[in-house]
Amino acid sequence: MGPALDEVREKLSDLDGDAVVSEAYPEVLVETRAPAVAKALLSEFGTSIYSLTGASLEEVVGGLLIATGRTLATAESCTGGLIGHRVTNVPGSSAYYRMGFVTYSNQAKVDLLDVPGEIIDREGAVAEDVARNMVKGALSRSGADLAVSVSGIAGPGGGTPGKPIGTVWFAAGSRGDIGTVRKEWQGDRERVKHASACQALDMIRRLCIGAPLS
Repeated sequence: MGPALDEVREKLSDLDGDAVVSEAYPEVLVETRAPAVAKALLSEFGTSIYSLTGASLEEVVGGLLIATGRTLATAESCTGGLIGHRVTNVPGSSAYYRMGFVTYSNQAKVDLLDVPGEIIDREGAVAEDVARNMVKGALSRSGADLAVSVSGIAGPGGGTPGKPIGTVWFAAGSRGDIGTVRKEWQGDRERVKHASACQALDMIRRLCIGAPLS
């Protein structure tokens, strides 16, 4: 996602103009009527800012998919369908949302997304190669132009020293061009799921505007 709350507050402290800043982890929300403040934030944080009008992330993503003429598929594990839920909260999302796969178990990842079982056996379900292969499978099975995947440890159990609770692997892209991102979120199970859904939606947004995935 974009800048942290402290980074935004530090930037606002240097600016003239009223602004109210709050956190909806992992997002940072700024309310201001001062054009100079908005301009300075855009200059500082660039493509990390997804809306100047208060539109939700899923609304922005939907508008970009329509504008670019692309369709989307989602492949979810730890988020359990939350990404697809948010995508379909937008009226008219059937124009661009092809389908979603909720592959919570390892076997479902193999059966529905063609993730090689030997990769899961070797690296575990929460791994870069698994996330990448989930995207490949979602693209192949759905026929969509873009796909995003998520596989992680939402807690409260399941963490290890190498993969603590809150560790999540993401992948997103199109055929032949898939990027990955690793995050370690803080907080309880619901917070990890919410943050992961935000990250996945933001990666779709970044694909549509040609920005780096993180």
